[in-house]
Amino acid sequence: LAAQGRTTDFFGDAIEGPVLCLLDHVPDVAGSEGETAVLDGPAHAGILLHHPVEYPIGHGMAEQSFDFQKGGQFYSTSGMFNAYSGLGAETVGNNDKGNPKRDDPSTGGGVRAEGNFENGQPNDVYLSADEYYKSLFGLHENWLFDASYFKLRELSIGYNFNPKKLGINFASKLNISLVGRNLLFFSPTKERGFDPSELERYWYEGGQLPQTRGLGFNISLGF
Repeated sequence: LAAQGRTTDFFGDAIEGPVLCLLDHVPDVAGSEGETAVLDGPAHAGILLHHPVEYPIGHGMAEQSFDFQKGGQFYSTSGMFNAYSGLGAETVGNNDKGNPKRDDPSTGGGVRAEGNFENGQPNDVYLSADEYYKSLFGLHENWLFDASYFKLRELSIGYNFNPKKLGINFASKLNISLVGRNLLFFSPTKERGFDPSELERYWYEGGQLPQTRGLGFNISLGF
């Protein structure tokens, strides 16, 4: 997609002339859901609990929230800098000859880029891993990734007790629940360590820290 006219770059400086737009950040589908299912006696709770659960006293409660996106793209500077510095997983391993790509090309190592020369002949030149991956720095289309994902952000399953029946006479309510956060995450970029749901901007990832998974419990008293 080419656009003619005045626009600005990432730093806000004006760009004159044709602009080639490489990234389409708009997803095909996106959505989220937060749901609370109250369990009173033998009951089903939709997708949260798939079998009857009997509660002799009080009632249980299950809460969940998730969001998802299908389609769209984002630009990753982490991927670009990781490859440039040799820290990216793609910079190690074997090349298409079956030899370590970090070995010298003269001994069978190196990396060969897929493509053809101007005369139509397939590329048969192997560059050192350092030279090859540093040459990708600033080649922005190489660092565009699928922004699809599904994330179960939180799931809580608890039980509301009658404190009087447990001998806790000073309280009128008692709830004990198990809470999990970031329990499930699926994305084409998961193996690279990128989370499209936590971008700095809707199209840009610039140094993401790994997401953490939390497990705990909560005790709540009412008076």
